[in-house]
Amino acid sequence: MPLMLYSGGTSMKLINAFLLLAISISAPVAAIAQSSTQKAAPDQQANSASISAPFGLSWGATKAETEKAGIVLTARSDESNGPAYMATNLPKTISDVESVVLYFGFGDRLYRIAAFGKTYENDPYGTQVRSRYDELVKILEQKYGPGKASDFAADFYHGDNWTYGLMKKENWHYTDFENGGVSVQISCRSVEMNDSYWIIIYENVSEAKIADEARKKHEAGAL
Repeated sequence: MPLMLYSGGTSMKLINAFLLLAISISAPVAAIAQSSTQKAAPDQQANSASISAPFGLSWGATKAETEKAGIVLTARSDESNGPAYMATNLPKTISDVESVVLYFGFGDRLYRIAAFGKTYENDPYGTQVRSRYDELVKILEQKYGPGKASDFAADFYHGDNWTYGLMKKENWHYTDFENGGVSVQISCRSVEMNDSYWIIIYENVSEAKIADEARKKHEAGAL
């Protein structure tokens, strides 16, 4: 299943999703990341900063390097897994991205990016969000190759209850990709009974390993 989010109003989508994404990623993405990290060579980890990331960003870049590029970063309150920021003035974006969150971790290296799409109000069947999701999947396939899709709807949550099923975490609709040392998951989500949106989570698997080691070092120093 995709990463579990909360139930809440549209205004809470980005704030609470940010907090939960900072804590964990979905099981499918985590599994891909773990598998790929085991295969990553040390030189790949050291050179991650030179790898281009989505939205004109660079994997492994520090907060200072990112801000030097003109990107505006706004810190969030939860730093349990290291610093992460809402990002604006990105070099590249797409029209219906509502917000982007950058995760630097305790190692101060960009390792994860989460992009949140706009909310589709009054979308009980999920028609609007699934249409946009399908478009984005095709674009991601061009860059990352064929993905692994998962689509499930519980008995009570078909038809005009489909989006409600997302909110209740009884339905899910997502696709996982992995290519070039990057794992990606795009999924449909819900903030209210009839409101939907999409989210894309990117993670550089080599940088994620560096972030995890920095987290463990931070925790060792705190105990």
